[in-house]
Amino acid sequence: MPIPTDYIFTSGTCLKSEIYDTIINSLVTAGWTNVSSNPTTDFDVLTSPGNTGNKALVLQLRPLPAAGTAANNIKTSNFCQASFRLQTSYSPGTEGTAGTFGRPSLAWTDLYVVPVAANGQLPSDTTVKYKVYADASKIILAIEFPSATSLNPVLFYLGAPDSTFVAEADSNGLVFATTANATTAGSLLVCNTSDGIGSVAAPYAMAVTGFNILKNPNNEGIYFQTGLYYQSATEGIRGMLDGVLCLPNMSVQTGNTITMDGQTYYQLVCEVRGNTSFPYPVLLVRTA
Repeated sequence: MPIPTDYIFTSGTCLKSEIYDTIINSLVTAGWTNVSSNPTTDFDVLTSPGNTGNKALVLQLRPLPAAGTAANNIKTSNFCQASFRLQTSYSPGTEGTAGTFGRPSLAWTDLYVVPVAANGQLPSDTTVKYKVYADASKIILAIEFPSATSLNPVLFYLGAPDSTFVAEADSNGLVFATTANATTAGSLLVCNTSDGIGSVAAPYAMAVTGFNILKNPNNEGIYFQTGLYYQSATEGIRGMLDGVLCLPNMSVQTGNTITMDGQTYYQLVCEVRGNTSFPYPVLLVRTA
């Protein structure tokens, strides 16, 4: 598939209990394949060659929290934590038997579909609005909640960005960034090191940064947005989170739109629950 030049989100509604299936279905529709040979043990295992066609991306997801508590399944309960593992490889077994993972002992990481504290709840029949972008490399999902819940939106980014500045084979470039309960404040998780410098046993944190805009708008009334880059002191800038922009130091409302160069962007004032991966809570996604 060609690398996208536009990252246009589509809108929809679903029940809170349907969010997990929305994630899986969006990835499959965008070109990922669910190759799990035993959903009971391996859960959902999605693979893709990525937008470049030469990757071996592997995402393992389940509707259970990282602790694996079956009663807290987000499809059948009021709980709000799914979980995932950024895998390096997967070889399916025969139908009904477990496959082989590159990281079989990797700990699961929580993916909060609602910005609540650990083990927080929201009724499963709550209707939510969402904006989603998915392609053969990634999914970006923003979820909005009824005003009666007093919850601001949540947004997460799961997959491989297109704008990277190092060589990344297979699943090495997979990342996870979120506005709710990120593992490390101001950072995303990256699957593995870039090519040629060895590998690591588990995903690790890299800082997410943007332009440090001290006053927005400026004295001429001009508003500025910033792209989001991830980097570390040892690796430098590794990539950019395509499809998401940030509005620093602004007082705005969710649902407002901004038009820039003929493109329409939707504003999301996200709930900062625990740690957020992003430097600012106001995020922009393109809708037209």
